[in-house]
Amino acid sequence: MFIVDPPPPHLVIDDDRDDEAFEALLPHFESIAVVAVDAGWHPAEVVAAMVNWALAHVSEGAGIETTLEMLDEARRMLLDSRET
Repeated sequence: MFIVDPPPPHLVIDDDRDDEAFEALLPHFESIAVVAVDAGWHPAEVVAAMVNWALAHVSEGAGIETTLEMLDEARRMLLDSRET
């Protein structure tokens, strides 16, 4: 069974907790990826499946506009990181 660390007590639901959530879930994402690659999936297929899952859940919960804004922000960050 996977155990996910709870958010730190100093954070409240209104805080931007994305970075903390990422850190708490990262080992589980990596475990899923390892299991999938070991089963024969290509790493790019695994990542594509994770992205598709995430986009479906974000758009379901936050709506298409918010999802598109999130993708645009991710795109800008990726482009910025390539320029440095």
